[in-house]
Amino acid sequence: MNMTKTKKDKIKDQSPKPAIAAEMDMFRKHVDAIGNTLVTMVVVVQEITKDQKGKLEKFEAKNCQIKNEGKKRVVTVSNTHVREWRRLIRDYESFNLSRILLPRSLLASLISQYDAYLGRILRVIFVKRPEILNSSDKKLAFATLNQFNSIESAREYVLEKEVEAILRSSHAD
Repeated sequence: MNMTKTKKDKIKDQSPKPAIAAEMDMFRKHVDAIGNTLVTMVVVVQEITKDQKGKLEKFEAKNCQIKNEGKKRVVTVSNTHVREWRRLIRDYESFNLSRILLPRSLLASLISQYDAYLGRILRVIFVKRPEILNSSDKKLAFATLNQFNSIESAREYVLEKEVEAILRSSHAD
C-alpha cells in the first residue's frame, strides 16, 4: 500500500471544508452555553446583591441614623464610619447594576456568536459553491491582484471580502 500523499492531497488536508451541519451544531452549543451562563449568573448576582444589601442595612442599623422624610431616606453617618459605609454602598450599587448589565452583555455575546456563525456558514457556502463567487461583481485593482501568488489566493481574498460585506450590513438585512 502506497502511503505517500500527492501535492493535491496535502492542499486538501490544509484547507478542510467544514460542513454546514457542524457549524450549526457548534452555534447551537455556543447559544446553549450563553443561555446556561445567563441563568446561573443572574441567580448568583441576585444572591450577592441581596447579601450586599443586607450587609449595608445591618451596618446602617448599627452605625448610622436613618430618617424618612417623605419619600426621601436620609442617612447620617459619623466620620469614623463614613469610609466603610461608602464602600458598602458602592459594593451594593455595583452588584445591583450588574443585574441589569449582565443580561445585556450576554445578549451582545449572542449577537457576536451569530455574526461569527453567519460568517462561517457563508464561507462554507462560498467554498462549496464557488460559482456564487464567480458571479460576483467584485473588481480587483491590478496592484491588488499582483499581490497574490495564485488565483486561489485571489479567490480567498474575494471570499473574505464578500463575507465581510455581508456581515457589515445590518442584521435585519
